Amino acid sequence: MTDNSVIYGGIIGNNAKWIQATNIFGDFKTYAPYFRKSFIISNKVKKAQISICGVGHYLLFINGVRVGNEVLNQPFTVYDKKLYYTTHDITEYLKSGENVVGVILGNGMYRPQQPNVWNHHNSTWIDTNKLIADIRIATENDEINVVSDKTWKTSTGAFIFNDLYCGDVYDNRLDPQGWSSEGFDDSSWMNVAVTRGVGGKLQEMKHHPVRVTKNVEAISIMKINENYLVDFGEIFSGWVQIKLKNMNKGTEITLKYGEVLSKDGELDTHHISQYVESSEFQTDKYICSGDEVEEWEPTFTYHGFRYMLVKGYTGELSKDNIVGRLIHAAFEKTGEFSCSNERLNRISLCAKNSSLANFVLIPTDCPHREKNGWTGDVVISAEQFLLNYNCVSDLIKWLDDICDSQRPNGQIPGIAPIGCNWAWGWSCGPAWDSIIIELPWMIYMYTGDVSILSEYYDNMQRYFDSLQKTTIDYIVNLGLDDWCPPRYPENGGLATSKCPVALSSTAIFYDCAVKLTKISTILNDFSSVDKYKNTSEKIKAKFIAEFINIENGYVAGNCQTSYALVLYYKLIEGGMAEKVFAHLVDEVEKTDRHIDCGIFGAKAVPRMLCEYDRPDLAYAIVNNLTYPGWGYWVEQGATTLYETWSGDASLCHHMFADVEAYFYRYVAGIRYNENDPGFQKVLLQPMPVFGINYAKAKIATRKGDIIIEWESIEDQLTIKAEIPDGCTGELALPRNSFNNFVTNLTGNIKIIN
Repeated sequence: MTDNSVIYGGIIGNNAKWIQATNIFGDFKTYAPYFRKSFIISNKVKKAQISICGVGHYLLFINGVRVGNEVLNQPFTVYDKKLYYTTHDITEYLKSGENVVGVILGNGMYRPQQPNVWNHHNSTWIDTNKLIADIRIATENDEINVVSDKTWKTSTGAFIFNDLYCGDVYDNRLDPQGWSSEGFDDSSWMNVAVTRGVGGKLQEMKHHPVRVTKNVEAISIMKINENYLVDFGEIFSGWVQIKLKNMNKGTEITLKYGEVLSKDGELDTHHISQYVESSEFQTDKYICSGDEVEEWEPTFTYHGFRYMLVKGYTGELSKDNIVGRLIHAAFEKTGEFSCSNERLNRISLCAKNSSLANFVLIPTDCPHREKNGWTGDVVISAEQFLLNYNCVSDLIKWLDDICDSQRPNGQIPGIAPIGCNWAWGWSCGPAWDSIIIELPWMIYMYTGDVSILSEYYDNMQRYFDSLQKTTIDYIVNLGLDDWCPPRYPENGGLATSKCPVALSSTAIFYDCAVKLTKISTILNDFSSVDKYKNTSEKIKAKFIAEFINIENGYVAGNCQTSYALVLYYKLIEGGMAEKVFAHLVDEVEKTDRHIDCGIFGAKAVPRMLCEYDRPDLAYAIVNNLTYPGWGYWVEQGATTLYETWSGDASLCHHMFADVEAYFYRYVAGIRYNENDPGFQKVLLQPMPVFGINYAKAKIATRKGDIIIEWESIEDQLTIKAEIPDGCTGELALPRNSFNNFVTNLTGNIKIIN
């Protein structure tokens, strides 16, 4: 059978009905419902497909065979606003005679089983698991349509509990053998109930499904008393597959997952389990049937982990009977970066690993503790996602989740999707909420597709209007600050931002106005152009008066983030900008060339050091191997990026991942041109520094690949570059650093100084 069963162009017709289990199974209310439908095909099948939506997640079988290799089928959405159905090609699964379709439904975020601090367990959409399906079969002589209706049967089975945060509990003794195959006696099964829909509008899924993309082999297995501690050598999202031999019937195997060990060498989940009210956080359980060989992996959950504790296994656990299963949204890797500095390559790999671990269903902050779609994290790292992966459709799907979560007054929640009031209890502010403008703009820069701007223009405007109402004389003094700056003993070990919230929030308010000026111009909404332009000018004037000393260039906060944000958002120009930049350089030198920022400064500082021709300083703070910094992380053995510079919280966040965009844009030297989006015109400007003598990068655009490779030997720089047909390029040579240049250029590339 084919691994990739997902196709497009399916339909769910009016004859298909939403169905659910007849009741909640009484004492078995935590059990996953099983559904089956038997039907007859009299002739040879030419073509067949099923379009299905099953909340929270579904597992699909045809004639006893699992369909496709997709996992966690059914996207997480604002379920009572929007639902996606997936279409699978099932031609090769069907035959003449009796056929059976079987479905198991898991809970996912539709029906969380354990209370948590984000109040997901009180989401407005929570209801009984239900599905709707439409099977279309073309045979040699006729067409057959099988739909979900009252003729389907339902029961329970081996899934006795499942929760996205906690895990799966599977009792193999209860597996109804052959339940999704022909000849099964379903006389004891109940008839389903036809029910109302979930509430959201049904539409076909166009983004990437989640798949297992890699098997991760354990690097060590240590027996501790009667348990086994397994180390997979890297942090990733997924679960383990375990093979058991000759286990007694009823033996319970417990698999508990975490990313760190305690000082005593034991699995420690305290820092990631504190927000979910269950001792079974990130814990799967399997109850043995007593068969000679039993092989199992979870289905309706996933975990973020490097280590796993196995309890209850009485055999000798080895690498032959346990393997990690790495999952993420199955978009292809389209970008490549490498250089001569191995530490930078390791940082780049950590950024990629964190990004993939945090793109399961939606872009999340972390794959364990929260699994939430925090908007600020993507504000920071959207560009590196677009550089590395063909994830445009996945980001657009999440944009829809944000819009579906947007309040009528324009407010944007801090996390999306969201189905409860928790996200409104306090304001994240424009640093997070500006995602509604920033993400469509970034996608437009990388694709040149104007429709992305027009599609979300109304949402952008409504958000901006709501934000403007919170201002006092054009100053925004609310929201989160430069999140997760370094902790130092002199400030009591607190992660306190030096950059005032009013400064960062107002700077981003200004940027929103500037971008809306550009977007309204592009969309020919000329009545709004002057409105946003005038507003941006007023914000800028008030910002300068409030936060900048125009005589000496000092900025409120007197810190790396404050100076870098002023430059990044172009709030000043000319000689004043040079004064501000000089202070930024001073602040970097004061810290012995370390980063001294949270996530927003960590994006702006390296970029501005390069834009103002100090790539040596940008390289120094990224490469620095002592605390705090990216280099420090990899020297500590990091395989993913951390949430904090000190590594005392989650060890798998992507909010510091814009360093990956720094590698592409400045080390290798590939940059888009804002006036010609979609890389119709590309700027190639490598910035070699002492410590890197070679770099190469490739990105995929809609017109083709852009490739650059450079090598420096003494005073000679050799550059090889290629751009696709239909693009024009400019290659800026760093003439102040080299005397001799050798270029090998393919495509319409012009050399400039």
